[in-house]
Amino acid sequence: ALSLSIDDQKKWKTPNQAFKEWIYALEKLGVLVFQTQGGVWGVTEDEMWGASIYEPLFPIVVINGRLSPTAKIFTLMHEYTHLALRTSGICDMDEREQVEVFCNRVAGEILVPASDLLDVWSHLSINEEPADDQIKMLAKRYSVSHEAVVRRLLILGQVSKEFYQTKRDQYLQEISDIREARKA
Repeated sequence: ALSLSIDDQKKWKTPNQAFKEWIYALEKLGVLVFQTQGGVWGVTEDEMWGASIYEPLFPIVVINGRLSPTAKIFTLMHEYTHLALRTSGICDMDEREQVEVFCNRVAGEILVPASDLLDVWSHLSINEEPADDQIKMLAKRYSVSHEAVVRRLLILGQVSKEFYQTKRDQYLQEISDIREARKA
């Protein structure tokens, strides 16, 4: 439905360009895409990453403008999945609900297609776990976060749950450090 291929994705030079292309693809389908603004009165990441409002005529996706470009892209596809299911929702990253888990999985497959990832993976010389530079290369290829790559590798049975959790904790700490540095 989005009329974008993995070859299109590989041409995008930055996550910002990728985000704009994904928005354009949704807008061609009639989806209205909005972003919140930062600032004193802005919506924080703790309050909302994204929201979707399903209406047959004018479906809407709202993305938190404070997110990193790769987080915006993932959230955009997550919310698009809600619209495809004809549901509305606010994405607060609470994975306890099965619909949220499903939307995350579909977003992951849209952005990091299993067939392409496994093909690239098979050509990498990896002992047991991917090195940070390999994760970084894959994240750049798909314009997604490092965590999204590691999560897809976990889902596809290529890394252990322990490896994923270690990397997730590392990435969350890095985000926390960046937020603290911004406050200083």
